[in-house]
Amino acid sequence: MTRANRITSVFIVVGLLISILAGIARAQGPTAARKTFTISGSTGLPGVTLKGFPGLVVSDENGVYSVEVPETWSGRVAPIKIGYVFQPPQRAYTSVNANHTGDDYTATVIAFTIGGSVGVPGAVMEGLPGRPVTDEQGRYRARVEYGWSGAVTPKKEGYSFQPPCIQYSQVVQNHEREDYTARVVMFTILGSTGAPGVAMQGLPSDVVTDATGRYAATVPYGWSGTVAPQKPGFEFTPSSRQYPLIREDCPNQDYTPKILPFTISGRVWTHAGGASGMVGVPDVVLVGFPGEPVTDAEGRYSATVEYGWSGTVVPRKEGFGFEPASREYAKVTADQEEQVFLSTMTMVTISVATNDVLVIPTSEVAPERLAETTEDLRVMLHIFREKLSEPRMILGVLRDYGNFFGADRKVEALYLQGTAAVFVIEVDFPYSFPRQRTQEGDATQEEAVDPVWQNARERLLAPPGSRGYGARGQAGQTQEMTFEQFKEELLRSLKHAANLRNLDPNELVILTIVAQNEEGGWPGQTSYTRSRTPYAASGVPSSRSTSRRSAAPVLDGYGRPRLDALGRPLTQEAAPPTTVLTMQAQKADIDAFAKGVLDFERFRQRVKTFTY
Repeated sequence: MTRANRITSVFIVVGLLISILAGIARAQGPTAARKTFTISGSTGLPGVTLKGFPGLVVSDENGVYSVEVPETWSGRVAPIKIGYVFQPPQRAYTSVNANHTGDDYTATVIAFTIGGSVGVPGAVMEGLPGRPVTDEQGRYRARVEYGWSGAVTPKKEGYSFQPPCIQYSQVVQNHEREDYTARVVMFTILGSTGAPGVAMQGLPSDVVTDATGRYAATVPYGWSGTVAPQKPGFEFTPSSRQYPLIREDCPNQDYTPKILPFTISGRVWTHAGGASGMVGVPDVVLVGFPGEPVTDAEGRYSATVEYGWSGTVVPRKEGFGFEPASREYAKVTADQEEQVFLSTMTMVTISVATNDVLVIPTSEVAPERLAETTEDLRVMLHIFREKLSEPRMILGVLRDYGNFFGADRKVEALYLQGTAAVFVIEVDFPYSFPRQRTQEGDATQEEAVDPVWQNARERLLAPPGSRGYGARGQAGQTQEMTFEQFKEELLRSLKHAANLRNLDPNELVILTIVAQNEEGGWPGQTSYTRSRTPYAASGVPSSRSTSRRSAAPVLDGYGRPRLDALGRPLTQEAAPPTTVLTMQAQKADIDAFAKGVLDFERFRQRVKTFTY
C-alpha cells in the first residue's frame, strides 16, 4: 500500500471513530456529561473544615457536612478544627462511582495538664475543672481543654498561699510545675496582767509580760488551750482563760493582779513584872515595816508586807533599848510569827514629884498627862491614908518615909511608867483592929462616878488647914478585927484605883503597909502592947511616942491579950519585929472588880499578897 493510501486509510478510521463517539454522545444526552456523587457525614462539632474535598467544606451548626464530588473522583479528606483531633484522622477516596453517606468522624478535644504542689494536703484548687484536692503530699493535677482560660486559687481553712492565685489565658500547652507556698494563718492573743515579769503559761511559746505588764502571742488557726498568768507572790483574776478554737485575733485579754500579803507579827517583852516575869511593852514603834506599826497594850504588833518584801526593822521607844537592836528581812515569801524583841529601860527622861508622889515616865509623855497621873496618885494615896487613919479602925498614926527617897523628899506614892503604881504607907498599929466591914454588894454596885474618889479629891484639893485624915472621934473606940479582915478592907479599897488615869491594863498597882512598931508585929501573928496616943483635931496623933516597951502581950487561945485584975494586958518581953504587908494587883483586874465583872472572891484570888 502506498503512502497515500495509508494516509487515506487513517483519515477514514479517525472519521469513523468521531462519528461513533458523536453518536454515543447524542444517544446519552446532556446529563451524562455532569454525573457526580455525594459524600456526607458528621464531625460531631460545628465549624469543622473537611480539608481535601473539592472546594471549601465546613460542618454546620450540628456538626453535619455534605459534599458533591464528580464520578471517579479520588482524594484524601481530613477534618480540621483547632483544639480537636478526630478519629479517623482522615479518609481516602479512589474513583468515586457512588454516593458515600455516614462518613462520620469522632471529635476529641485536645487537653492539657495543669499541675504542681501547694505544700499541704486537703487544699481545694478553686478555678480548675472539677475542683481537684491536693493529695497527702500536697500535690494536685487537672486537665483543661485547649484554649482554656481561668484563675486557679488554692484554699484551705487556716492557711494562706503565695501566690494567692495564678491566671491562665488560652491554654495551648501543658503547665506541670505550677507550685504554691502554704502558710499557716496566725492570730494574736494580747492583753495586760497589770504586773511585769508574768509568765503566760499555756501559750505555744514562752511569753512574759513586759515592764508595763503587757503581753502578745501569736497562735495558729484552730489553736486550743488554757492560758494562766503565773508570778510568785501574785494572784490574778481570772486565774485562767480557755480558748477552744482560735479563728480570729483575741485582743484585750486582760487580768487583774493581786499581790499576796504576808504577816510578820510578834511581841515586845520586858522583864519587869507579870506572872511569868515578862510583860509586853506598849507604844513601841516598829520602824522599817510598812506603816510603822505600834505595839498594843500587851506589847503585840503585826505588820503586813508584800511578797518578796525586804527591809530592816528597828524597834524604837524613848528610854528603852532592845535585843536584838534590829531584824533583817530578805525577800519575804511566807508569814512570820513570834518575832520577839526584849526591851530594857535605858534611861529616865523626866520625873515629876510632889512632897508625897513621884512619877517617872519611861517614854515621851505630854505634860497634861503627867499632871493627871500625879493628881490621881495623890487622890488614891489620900483614900488609903483615910482608910488607915480611921480611929475606929486603927488607933495608930501615919508616918512618912523619912529619908527613904532622899533627905529632903517625902514620897509615899511612886509610878514607874510601863511597870507599876506603888503606894507605901508606914503605920503604928494598935493591939487590935476594929470591925469595919463593907456592906454586901459594895464591890459591884459602885456608882458611875466613884463617890469615895470624888470626896477624897475634893478634900485633897481643899484649901490648906481644912483637910484631915480619918473620922473625928475619941481614941479607944475600937472593935476587934482579925488580920484577915484588915487585909480584906484594904483589898476592897483597891477598887478605887480604877480611877487612875493613864495606866495601862498590864501595869500593876502595889500597896505596901510598913509596920514600924518596935514593940510588936501584925496582930494575930505576934501581938504587942503600946501606950495609946491622943489624937489632934485633924485626926492624926498630936505627937509620936519615942518610948516603946519591948514587951509582948500574953495571948489566950483565941489570939486575944490576957488582962490582969485591973483590966490591963499581961505582957512578956519579945524581940522587936518589923512587918511589911504588900498587895500587888493588875490594873485590868482592878478595873474588872470596880465594874463588877470580877466578884470579890475572884479578885482576891488574883491579887498577890506578901507579908514579911
